[in-house]
Amino acid sequence: MPDHDQRFKTLIKEFFPDFLRLFFPFYADRLELDSVHWEPTELLPHPPDGSRHHLDLVAKLKIRQDPNAVPILDASGEKAKELFAVIHLEIESSQSKTSIMERLPTYY
Repeated sequence: MPDHDQRFKTLIKEFFPDFLRLFFPFYADRLELDSVHWEPTELLPHPPDGSRHHLDLVAKLKIRQDPNAVPILDASGEKAKELFAVIHLEIESSQSKTSIMERLPTYY
């Protein structure tokens, strides 16, 4: 049986800006699509002895700052120099053994 999961991951990574523009244009307009950084996908929600979760794809992108918007402050009260969005994608087949809706709440 072919591994469609890996194929979809590869396609989404290769065409991620286009994927966002096509399916999430509102967000794509607010992100710097050339700043994609693919993050590690191993999650340890309850260290040191808890279970491990492996996420499919996690992308970090810079958020475009609107000069007319109310500034977002960092922990020191200064205007944040950079803002990031973290996007977690899970590839789900209709034939999956467990639904993503059941698994996702346990990831964080």
